Amino acid sequence: MPIRRPPPRRTPAGADRGAHAPWMVLAVSLLLTVAATLALDAATRDRERMRFENAVEAAVDRIDGRLEVYLTTLRGGAALFAASDSVTPEEFRAYAERLEVQRRFPGVQGIGWTRRLAVGLPGPVDERHAIVYLEPLDRRNRAALGFDMYSEPVRREAMARARDTGEPALSGKVTLRQEIYGRRQAGFLLYLPVYRGDRVPATVEARRDSLLGFVYSPFRADDLFAGIFGSEAAPRVRFRVYDSTGTRPEALLHASPRPPGHEPAFTATRTLQVAGHPWTVAVASQPAFEAGSTRAVVPALALGGVLVSGLLFALTRAQAHRRIAAEEANRAKSEFLATMSHELRTPLNAVLGHLQLLEMEIHGPLVDPQREALGRIGAASRHLRGLIEEVLSFAKLEAGRIEVRIAPADLCALASEVAAVIEPLAAEKALAFRIEACEGADAVPTDADKVRQIVINLAGNAVKFTERGEVRIQVEVRGGEVAIAVADTGPGISSRDQARLFRPFEQLQSGFSRSHEGTGLGLYLSGRYAALIGGRIEVESQPGRGSVFTLVLPVEGPELSEDGRGAAEEPVGDADAEPERSAQAGSS
Repeated sequence: MPIRRPPPRRTPAGADRGAHAPWMVLAVSLLLTVAATLALDAATRDRERMRFENAVEAAVDRIDGRLEVYLTTLRGGAALFAASDSVTPEEFRAYAERLEVQRRFPGVQGIGWTRRLAVGLPGPVDERHAIVYLEPLDRRNRAALGFDMYSEPVRREAMARARDTGEPALSGKVTLRQEIYGRRQAGFLLYLPVYRGDRVPATVEARRDSLLGFVYSPFRADDLFAGIFGSEAAPRVRFRVYDSTGTRPEALLHASPRPPGHEPAFTATRTLQVAGHPWTVAVASQPAFEAGSTRAVVPALALGGVLVSGLLFALTRAQAHRRIAAEEANRAKSEFLATMSHELRTPLNAVLGHLQLLEMEIHGPLVDPQREALGRIGAASRHLRGLIEEVLSFAKLEAGRIEVRIAPADLCALASEVAAVIEPLAAEKALAFRIEACEGADAVPTDADKVRQIVINLAGNAVKFTERGEVRIQVEVRGGEVAIAVADTGPGISSRDQARLFRPFEQLQSGFSRSHEGTGLGLYLSGRYAALIGGRIEVESQPGRGSVFTLVLPVEGPELSEDGRGAAEEPVGDADAEPERSAQAGSS
């Protein structure tokens, strides 16, 4: 018997659409969540790539800068032989001992002199050279004395290139004559030609005719790179250096250790031209670099979007927009800092290296006007380096890579140290400078380095913006706090402008002159440092009545984790930076 079914019930069109609406909203919101997650993943990967590129550039800069310093020592030796027809072994040894080559420049085996003995000989090896001097004259270096480097093809190519161009020349990969015991390392040599007279001849023929010999340095590659990067407890990148324009295994000069089983998230290669010779540096990220990645937030964002997509649709979209904008801003900042680091630090370090050699009178004695000129050049260079360090410290602070070291500190003695730095600056402007009576602050648990930097910044600003009157520092204990006040008789600051004091890269227009130098980061960094060590900076000022900036710290010390460290991997800036530079860098 057939079964009779009741007719289907009809649902109103509006109700049907209402039943489907939640699913439509869910579908749209899930699609948006997926899109936002993909966009964030791409932006985060771009940011990590930029961070890695910065680390690569920093490593390459360190290699390039160290070799430039070595070349500077060779120029000093070349000047020694160009200035004298006969340099005695004792004179050369005194020059090398003054340089302290192996202590100051790890990886270099010494500095030597090879003299041309014959020229125009028949056959492919048409010259004869002998290593005459090589300091320090240790067991390894003794094994190389008398060796004719021109008889070996790789060395000969570099020597001929240096001879014909008048420029320094780096050799290819060789085994040094000094490898007489222990593990043999790949090596290379750096040559600088010396000609008769005090100038490089104008033509190739004249250079060949007037060549006396070469000042040179031999290097063991592994020792060299250990000296450049060995101080890093947890390297962020590892690298392999090849003596070629590619990465042929037989051309490998040096390879830093690779953690077992680790696959790098980022790799890159750079080609360097070192004294006319190509090197290829292959760089890969290390676990210490990848531990600082922010990509872990991507799956969390995706899961959160799935769970609350219907309720937080608008919020998710706005958050994605904000994240994209923030990533763009971070990318622009990273590009700026990378460019500045590469374009400013390397040549500035070379300038300071040359200046140090001049001040050491390696090229000859100096007269008083020359010393005065070198002093001004050094002050200007250190000031510029201070500005660069401030911007880089800002970047590290923003990235959260800082640490706090708490120990009992004598703040009265610290104030006297600051006075020794600031008082000469005040004297130059004919300002009175004094420290008021200080007692009871001789064992305050705090980070003395950061307190010193804060007070130097505050006192430096006070001197900078005060044209007449005085600057004074007062340390006093009040209740459970200790206050370090820096007071001046400067133009003062309005209450409206006080709200802008601790913003980064900003200088006040009213009451201050833009002619004052600075990055606008001094007070911002001081405020952030104060917060890190559990303190604060108070400001009291009125236009025309001077200003008082007070660093307030807890007498019992800040609350930190059990190991006494902040939540960071490395300190901001250079904790051992010379006070003179820090005072110059302080800016509001």
